[in-house]
Amino acid sequence: MIRHGWFRKGGYQMQAMNIYQQITISSVILPNVASYVTSPLPISSIIKKTNSQNLNSLHDGSHPSSKIIALCSERKLNEALQMLRSLDSKVMILHPNVYSMILQLCIELKSTKQGTLVHDHLLRSGVQSNVHLNTKFIVFYAKSGDLEMAKQVFDGMPERTVVSWTALISGYSQHGFSSDALDLFNLMRIAGVKANQFTYASVVRACTCFTCIKHGYQVQACIMKTRFYNDIFVRCALVDMHAKCGCIDDARCLFDGMERRDLVSWNAIIGGYIAHGLIESALGLFRSMLDEGMTPDQFTLASILASCGIIEDLIGAQQLHGLIIQLGLESDKMISGALVHAYAKCKSLESAKRLYNSIADKEKDLITTTALMTGYAQNHGRAHYASAMELFHEIHGQDMKMDDVILSSILSICGSVASLSLGKQVHAHVVKYRPRPDVALGNALVDMYAKSGELRDARRAFDEMPETNVISWSSMIAAYGCHGFGEEAIQLFEQMESIGPGPNDVTLLTVLSACSHSGMVERGWARFKAMVNGCHIKLRDEHYSCIVDLLGRAGLLDEAYRFICDMPKKPSPSLWLALLGACRTHGNVEMGEIAAKHLFEIEPQNSGGYVVLANIYAAAGLWEDAVRVRELMRDKGELARF
Repeated sequence: MIRHGWFRKGGYQMQAMNIYQQITISSVILPNVASYVTSPLPISSIIKKTNSQNLNSLHDGSHPSSKIIALCSERKLNEALQMLRSLDSKVMILHPNVYSMILQLCIELKSTKQGTLVHDHLLRSGVQSNVHLNTKFIVFYAKSGDLEMAKQVFDGMPERTVVSWTALISGYSQHGFSSDALDLFNLMRIAGVKANQFTYASVVRACTCFTCIKHGYQVQACIMKTRFYNDIFVRCALVDMHAKCGCIDDARCLFDGMERRDLVSWNAIIGGYIAHGLIESALGLFRSMLDEGMTPDQFTLASILASCGIIEDLIGAQQLHGLIIQLGLESDKMISGALVHAYAKCKSLESAKRLYNSIADKEKDLITTTALMTGYAQNHGRAHYASAMELFHEIHGQDMKMDDVILSSILSICGSVASLSLGKQVHAHVVKYRPRPDVALGNALVDMYAKSGELRDARRAFDEMPETNVISWSSMIAAYGCHGFGEEAIQLFEQMESIGPGPNDVTLLTVLSACSHSGMVERGWARFKAMVNGCHIKLRDEHYSCIVDLLGRAGLLDEAYRFICDMPKKPSPSLWLALLGACRTHGNVEMGEIAAKHLFEIEPQNSGGYVVLANIYAAAGLWEDAVRVRELMRDKGELARF
């Protein structure tokens, strides 16, 4: 999904930088502080006089300020800071614009520590900062994530411009402090400062992160009264806000009404459609974008690759791969991870693995590795066990930090192949490096132990989870049920009803299955009625099939038949097939014929039904009927041989 890189690259920050780049050589230097003490002239006269006097000294390149400026131009930050520190022993004060140049380089190089040292040096030297330099410090601290310090600088400013207000609003917005950004915007309006397009874009972004469309509408109403409504930065922010707040039609209306569209606006609307599951619409927009001659970037391509993975469009993913190669973006980390993920979701794991192996070891990151491991886990982990373990050992060998997602995928694969020894090794890794695993990882541990038959360890992992959800409880109940511990499953379910999260349709299914496997007909039937009447759970075919299986296992075939006939909805083929299977178990030919008749009326090509009915006849010694059913099955072309 697009992440508003346009604001950082093309918005307020760029405007502020251009202001600071307009530095004239004659206004860079102040004389040493001693002249202020002894001179009877006003300070402003001294500054004006010394600026003129210092012009000749700058031309020879020997003055420290001139050297610092040259070093900043060459992006030699450490050397510039060393020159700045060398002035501590001299009584010399530099013009704020010198500090501004150094600080801009710290911002560009993301050198947080060095920028803080510049601020400390400025405070020690006694230089009188100006509004432009203070604003630059707000930008620096905001980009560094130190919003408290940014606010401190802002509060200490004797005068502020719209750029100063926008810098702090942008900082709050970019770091998720949406409420603070909106409050500051209101204070700005009360102070009588008129916002510009970058202010509005930052405020709209705050509403987007806040997912508060009500505030967004209010801000949009303010913007519509200004000349900035059709500004491309503001319009892009509005499109993104409406898309992310669930108003995709409004977002499309804003997008269609744009006088000029840039790549960011296309990314915003395409990402909005993808987020709402409207994949075909997103792909249609992507084609329109290409038709208009717009070249996609890594954000566009990553979004479209995600779309291909969602709908498992392997051909589309391959075509995009070819386009990526043409654009020379195959080495981009974001693109590499998206390609691996798309191939894995499209079940082309060999292509995903080949692409992953083509990436240099030093370029492999956690995102790409997780995409491949998740692909192994989601696409029949048993078949890809060897490849998954090879990848796991590679991660260990590279000392790559594993997060909860990749550990959950590994545990899922261990559960698929019942590899208890490796599962325990992963569990040990979790205990050592993830003392407070998230819920998904805890659930994966419970599932792994349950599938390996270690119910005590599964229950211990469940009890040790710092936080649980409905999946956690349902998994543990299902584990008891699958291994025939129906009583324990019921007890845990009752505990869930009293202290856990509310059960859902999956929980009901696991309880019914547990009762079925343990022959607990009355308790299963009671739970079914209680859940339907008390929890208002919408029943699926699987729930009805489970009741039929519950009654059928107990030999209550007539009751199962009446249950199907009394259902409030039309029975599905799976219900009649379940009853047919129960008739085979108990050798009931008459009920079996009834169930088969209903099944074939709904689904005459169901080969499984013919096989079960033929076996019922054969078990009862009715060989002619068995042969007749098999011949009928051959005539329908469902099976070539038996």
